[in-house]
Amino acid sequence: MSLMAVSPILGHFLAYILAGQTAVFFGWQNAFLVPGFILVAAAGLWFWKMPAVTGHSEKTNVPKNGVLKNELFQFIIQSKLYLMLLLGILVGIIKEGLTLWGPVIFIELYSLDMERIVFIMSLMPLINLLFVLLGGLLIRKYFKNEKYTILLFLFLTLLPVLLIWKTPDMVLILAVFSFYGLMAAIYTVNNQMLTFLPIGFRENGKVSAAAGTLDCSVYMGAVIAGPLIGTASDRFGWNGIFGGIMCVCALALIPAFLLLFLTGRKNLKNPVGF
Repeated sequence: MSLMAVSPILGHFLAYILAGQTAVFFGWQNAFLVPGFILVAAAGLWFWKMPAVTGHSEKTNVPKNGVLKNELFQFIIQSKLYLMLLLGILVGIIKEGLTLWGPVIFIELYSLDMERIVFIMSLMPLINLLFVLLGGLLIRKYFKNEKYTILLFLFLTLLPVLLIWKTPDMVLILAVFSFYGLMAAIYTVNNQMLTFLPIGFRENGKVSAAAGTLDCSVYMGAVIAGPLIGTASDRFGWNGIFGGIMCVCALALIPAFLLLFLTGRKNLKNPVGF
């Protein structure tokens, strides 16, 4: 799960370089051909190789005709999964929204050309990867509980976003590193949510269901953030957007705190004790 969570970060790194350089030298229209060719190749690899991949089935008491709606609702309430879903939506608003609008923000605030934008954005996934690895190290060596690291990195989002919000005329290098810090911290929270939290459902036989639902909640946040940030920036400017991001970061602390105190503080030997 940890390795799979790293793969989108490396994908972002390659995407900025491949698509960015294609746009610089061959025009933005041709940049859309790059992911097309890659996806066709990936589809062929998946079609020919995935049938040979096998694994252990997850033990579950789910009936053959699926989970009844009232049973699923009851499970979501009893397991406090709704807190994770709320956290996922808020994380998705920040993570996916700023990933989408990041290049536009730097172009409009600092009038950067495409080559410098590609350079700045291509370094961001590498910083994210370092933070994600650091988050995993903190769990294994110190906290022994993913909910503590989620809280820690949520707190770490507050300082860089506060700097960007309250210092709209800051020099480019400081703005870049503040943006890096914000994105790296929120990517680490996202990684902890989608890799460690679902393990707590293994005794219920619902690890895959929890992982898929949490992943969906992050993209629900993306659905909200994409058009909302674009529309709100026209009215409030990018400084106002970062004020809103500051509020979202603060709001995300609420379900994270409740998740810690309502679901127990057991360590990784019995991760979350649902």
